[in-house]
Amino acid sequence: MTNLRIVVISYFAFAVLGGLFFEDVLQILFGKIGLTDKQLLGESWTLSTAIGFVLGFGCVLYAWVRKDIRDAAIEVAQEMRKVTWPSMAETRVSTIAVIVVSFVIAVFLGIFDFGWAEITKQIYEVPRYLGS
Repeated sequence: MTNLRIVVISYFAFAVLGGLFFEDVLQILFGKIGLTDKQLLGESWTLSTAIGFVLGFGCVLYAWVRKDIRDAAIEVAQEMRKVTWPSMAETRVSTIAVIVVSFVIAVFLGIFDFGWAEITKQIYEVPRYLGS
């Protein structure tokens, strides 16, 4: 798969995600200003859906037309091909190490918190004979 094909597929995915994002924003906006969201093609395709996807694809089209943005995206794809990804075994070992270290630190902080709470309770506890 060429770098240009990866960029085109990524742009399309961003257009769809942008369309869904703009659709949600427009639905909220329509609700705030009291406009009804008209149905265009059934219940799921409304005016906010159409405008949202036009905005999403418009943003991606703008990014495609701008040569500097497109060239930067192609360079990112080239650099991502150079990345050495860890194997499944390395990923599993690293994940287990993170979980174990997180658990040990959580236990240590829990013990420290309990001890500090007991110390401060002893310091700030008002003796019963002095009143409430």
